[in-house]
Amino acid sequence: MVEPIRELSKEARISRLEDAGFNFSLSSSDVFIDLLTDSAQGDEPSSVAALMSGDESYAGSSSFYRLETAVKDITG
Repeated sequence: MVEPIRELSKEARISRLEDAGFNFSLSSSDVFIDLLTDSAQGDEPSSVAALMSGDESYAGSSSFYRLETAVKDITG
């Protein structure tokens, strides 16, 4: 699987890490090389389709932020 990536400057990386408190609240879009995520793909067609459209990172994924927004909208 191939996806576009971007490399942030050293200063931007340090700033993002500090803003995230040096923990898993770092957004996955700010990670250039992910050594934490095991994104092995299954052999079922549905898992392949999910990989093609989803953010499979372990922490800070865009899908988490969409879920968080939906839960806050529902629960206040």
